[in-house]
Amino acid sequence: MKRLLLQVNIEPNETQVGRKYHYIKDLYQLSHMKAKQYADKFDADYMQINDYDFLPQKHAVYQKLKFLELNGYDKILYIDSDAVILDDAPNLFDINADFAAVPDYDWSSTSKTTINIKKKLCKIYNASDDYLPFCSGVILANKTFIERCRPIYNKFLDEYATQHDQGILNRCVVELGEKYHTLSSDYGAWYKKGKYIIHLGAHNKKNFDLEKFCKKYGIKK
Repeated sequence: MKRLLLQVNIEPNETQVGRKYHYIKDLYQLSHMKAKQYADKFDADYMQINDYDFLPQKHAVYQKLKFLELNGYDKILYIDSDAVILDDAPNLFDINADFAAVPDYDWSSTSKTTINIKKKLCKIYNASDDYLPFCSGVILANKTFIERCRPIYNKFLDEYATQHDQGILNRCVVELGEKYHTLSSDYGAWYKKGKYIIHLGAHNKKNFDLEKFCKKYGIKK
């Protein structure tokens, strides 16, 4: 079985498309190193996207959608560059599902804010009320999902500007009628400490300290 672990690593420069983003070099280098180790451990290829060649008029976050055009792989695991895979993480490639992802929030919360966010997103994605919107920072897709999604994702490229790639992928899952496999927060929820993947998210990485982070999570560089 042919497997791939994919990441995006585009440094801001004069050719940057769209709004600026925080590029935390130390964090991203650590993320890429641990992802490469994980890929090697579970006999997967490793690939980085380093340019805007795939969707040249779109922001860097859209470039991950290139996985929908890659051939020759049975499963592709995408990991954001602000997510760090810990050494004891299980083999995600073993999950038997067409598509797997971590929910975007803790949807079990009964807080009014969470309920309202879920309703808003379900409306945006044209989804039923029981749909659990997911984060695109940690996703696993098999060949079947990719082949089914490939003909339709383009029609959503300009509809989800505020949700970027995440909106497009959620919309594709809804359109295809997929019941995606829900990964637990242990696998990289940005809103909760993960057991196997630490996904910092935009709100946690502005003051990133490499030494403190590695010490906290027992990471060997």
